[in-house]
Amino acid sequence: RRLRDALQDMNEALERRVEERTRDLAQAQDALMQAQKMEAIGQLAGGVAHDFNNLLMAIQSGLRILDRTADPDRKQRIREGIFHAVDRGAGLTRQLLAFSSREPASPAVTNLVSAITDGLRLMRPAVKKRTQLEWQAPDADILVPMDGLHFDQILLNLLLNSDLAMPEGGR
Repeated sequence: RRLRDALQDMNEALERRVEERTRDLAQAQDALMQAQKMEAIGQLAGGVAHDFNNLLMAIQSGLRILDRTADPDRKQRIREGIFHAVDRGAGLTRQLLAFSSREPASPAVTNLVSAITDGLRLMRPAVKKRTQLEWQAPDADILVPMDGLHFDQILLNLLLNSDLAMPEGGR
């Protein structure tokens, strides 16, 4: 009877330890996932900052050249380049604001090819350098009703999950 009671006590103690270890493992896994998300967000932010800095440098250079240029045709081309850089910066800002918001879905007819191309350009820094991103865009536009915010989140999740599934890198 004493042996049976001792065995039962040891069994219960073992079950408690297994439950504690399982809980500890789940917490460690959650912490790891959060750390990986933060790393991806940091890389994404670094890439966006780099892209935005490039746009600002293009605008600044264009303005300096514009001041020294007398040729009206060249001035017009420079102005167009500056406006293009400003538009790209505004688009980048819109994408970031949409990506970070938690608003409900608001679908609109969108060119899927452009959405993927722009999303990949924005999100490339979130993927490890040893992972190659390839996208073969079709020749024709594909118009679909979708919410741009949710699409960007889905695309980022696909990229991050694919990257995690290939720890040695891949394509």
